[in-house]
Amino acid sequence: MKTLPTLLPTLLLTLTTAQTPDQDFQYSAACGAKNPAVNQAIAAFCHKKDKAGNYADTITCPGSRSETGVVKEGIRAKITGNCTPKQWVPGKFCLLQFHYICATGDAKGLGTGTYGTNGCQKWTLEEAVPNVPDILGAFGLGKRGEEEWELELEGEEEK
Repeated sequence: MKTLPTLLPTLLLTLTTAQTPDQDFQYSAACGAKNPAVNQAIAAFCHKKDKAGNYADTITCPGSRSETGVVKEGIRAKITGNCTPKQWVPGKFCLLQFHYICATGDAKGLGTGTYGTNGCQKWTLEEAVPNVPDILGAFGLGKRGEEEWELELEGEEEK
């Protein structure tokens, strides 16, 4: 009977602070109003697919896909961390927590949050920096081609 007075406040606190699917809808709507591209990045990250194209609820931290993240419309969603052992991130929590970060983040919906056991997961919504070598490669310029092009420009300046 002594445990009931101690357990009751903890239970009430848990029930009043637990986030629900309705809150996810509200956070998602607030996020979409700030920056629809962030919602696209969140959906792409959290709705992971297997090789057959089916939904796979297998996001873990740490994990190579989580660390790299997913980029959509110039926005990267990623989860980095040092959880030991690896921690599974259920899809519904993935959506809820990223939408919360966006809704409470800066004017563009970007920000970070700490989750997981002992805060071992860092969730990040950020602007993706373009991969310059890949962009140059699209124009047929690799590292070597770029150097040759610079040498040609230097030669023209000397004339």
